[in-house]
Amino acid sequence: MKTIAELQEWCAAVEDEFGDAAEAVGLLFARFQQCAPTGTGIEQDVVISWDGEQLVLELFGGVPLRLDMNGPRLSLQNDLDAFGVYQVAPGLWHLTPSLNLPGVLHMFVVLYDVPSPAPWERQIITG
Repeated sequence: MKTIAELQEWCAAVEDEFGDAAEAVGLLFARFQQCAPTGTGIEQDVVISWDGEQLVLELFGGVPLRLDMNGPRLSLQNDLDAFGVYQVAPGLWHLTPSLNLPGVLHMFVVLYDVPSPAPWERQIITG
């Protein structure tokens, strides 16, 4: 799924079948955008933007997704504190674990159109 309309249709179908849109797992392709999008139409692509510190999934008013380049990080209470982010190919990354919003959706998230280097990658500058 790449558009908000496709995501809404999928969630509605899963909810009809299972009673909860988070009961099935889907694959969400989110287009990377350096800053927050301005469009709001349902045919709009699902977008993830970078705010300088964390990724923001532009659904439901913006869901912040903290990243850890060393893999997923858990809090002391064993809650997910940060997603791991891994490059699959140039411009293509995936988050781990899956994005699970109980009662809303459960998706594996793939980022595409990510610039190289990705803005969350540390750069070493020598002079």
